[in-house]
Amino acid sequence: MKFNIKYPNLVEQAYNQLKKDGFSVTKAQVYKRMLNIGMIEKDGTPTQKALDNGLIESPQNPIRMFKAQYPIFSIVDDKHFKVVDGIVKIDAKGIIQASTYILKNKKDFNNYQIKQARKLLKELEG
Repeated sequence: MKFNIKYPNLVEQAYNQLKKDGFSVTKAQVYKRMLNIGMIEKDGTPTQKALDNGLIESPQNPIRMFKAQYPIFSIVDDKHFKVVDGIVKIDAKGIIQASTYILKNKKDFNNYQIKQARKLLKELEG
């Protein structure tokens, strides 16, 4: 009798990547290793340690979602962002960094974006 074991999604992803990279492993080995090094809990969910250390990306990371929606902010380090009551906020240094980038790369932005960048810089630096 052959058992059809359903492994957690993170294990499946790791297994597929390892196989693609040419490693000869079983899903059971991948699961045990991920469990032993503290990447996942027994149920396959990521540990807080793995999320904090960037070993596993949170599927609903609000900052990453914000950056995907507003790509100009992808140049700003995550340390300049904070999530408050589910709302992504960016500090003044992050706004200055994004605005400065826009003004240094004007050809890539429209007049409205350039005007807003100047306005924000004036407010924050003045």
